[in-house]
Amino acid sequence: NGAYREDLSRLTYNGDALTLSPLSALAGASQEVFEAHFGQVMPADWDIFSLVNTAYAQEGVVAFIPRKTVLSHPVHIIHLSTGASEALNGLQHRNLFVVGDMAEGKLLESFHSLDENGSLRIHGTEVIVGENAGLEHIRLQLENDKASFIDRTEAHQASNSRYHVYTLTFGGDLVRNSLVVRLKGTNTHTDMFGAYLLAGQQHVDNWT
Repeated sequence: NGAYREDLSRLTYNGDALTLSPLSALAGASQEVFEAHFGQVMPADWDIFSLVNTAYAQEGVVAFIPRKTVLSHPVHIIHLSTGASEALNGLQHRNLFVVGDMAEGKLLESFHSLDENGSLRIHGTEVIVGENAGLEHIRLQLENDKASFIDRTEAHQASNSRYHVYTLTFGGDLVRNSLVVRLKGTNTHTDMFGAYLLAGQQHVDNWT
């Protein structure tokens, strides 16, 4: 429900090749990355959901792959909701993923419900892919059919960069995925892939 669980997390799997930190525990390199880039990609005034997320997000993830670094293992960020009061009132997450020049990595976000209660999740992610860098970004939405999910992901790509994003929706009551990619240089490569499998009154809206 938006709280970081240290006992369920392993942040050092990629060693020094990755700086990974929850927003609630920024320090050192992660604090520097946050201060340099947060809010530079996703304008807070884009829509009401961006305003709410920027104002109220208390937790999220800062991930930084340094220059000329290739991750040996993918990063998996798991979001869990239980339908408790904080989930019903709105889960606010904000992520910042930065890939340095000539760096490579794979990142998976998965979203799960631990019970059948309803929830509201407003999720924002800023992505920066440096020159000659690459990021494979997979988003797997598996929440129950009472969960509402509002997601906005914005990415900036520098010259000769590669960004491959996959949005897979297999649950949720009302799901809105907004994906914006801005090309900040020449010879960039962008793939936006997606699939959804719903039933009954479930609704998904994918906007790019």
